Amino acid sequence: MAPLTTAKAAVVVRDLRKEYPTPNDPLVVLRDVNLELSRGTPLAIVGPSGSGKSTLLNILGTLDQPTGGSFTLDGVDPFTLSPKDLASFRSTKIGFIFQDHLLLPQLSAAENVLVAKLAQGKATKADGDRARQLLKDVGLADRASHLPSELSGGEQQRVAIARAMMNSPTLMLADEPTGNLDPKTAQQVADLLFDLASKTGSVLVVVTHSMELAGRFPKRMRMQDGELVNA
Repeated sequence: MAPLTTAKAAVVVRDLRKEYPTPNDPLVVLRDVNLELSRGTPLAIVGPSGSGKSTLLNILGTLDQPTGGSFTLDGVDPFTLSPKDLASFRSTKIGFIFQDHLLLPQLSAAENVLVAKLAQGKATKADGDRARQLLKDVGLADRASHLPSELSGGEQQRVAIARAMMNSPTLMLADEPTGNLDPKTAQQVADLLFDLASKTGSVLVVVTHSMELAGRFPKRMRMQDGELVNA
């Protein structure tokens, strides 16, 4: 059993386990994972394919449930919430950035950022102002009305970052956020992630195969046969 949590930790994972039934023994994907992260903490998780990185990210994002153990975000266990409350919790507390930006092609950059707010209801003028400010923060003030097809790959990923920040989440989850970018653009996007996490006080967790990207993080961990260990 891991030691008791500290009061300052925003993310607390205790003895987390995930397994899937098989005709024989259960397939264990995560084994007693323990983790504590405070606001403003950037963490890189590395490891080979199939080691459990994506499974852990899905649980932290409340897209999947653990078989055992616990996970709390800002003191709340999301898996005790009703489906409706869980959806609201996820949209306000967690921001997602994927390797593929997943922008809606028929919407402008500003409208794609606003999508995160629409999940909670009708967007207001203040929400529109925030979306445009976020685009300015990621260096795309002059691209607000452009469609994704009119943006470069790096610009599309910057829009995705702004969208993830729209609801001021406590936890930012990024799955290979620079995987589809050239080295120069990847460095720019990484710098942007660090800067925004620092300014907003969000917890940033990045899953990556890039040792160059992971090497820039002050805190690095490795998934190894379903266990999370210091890198």
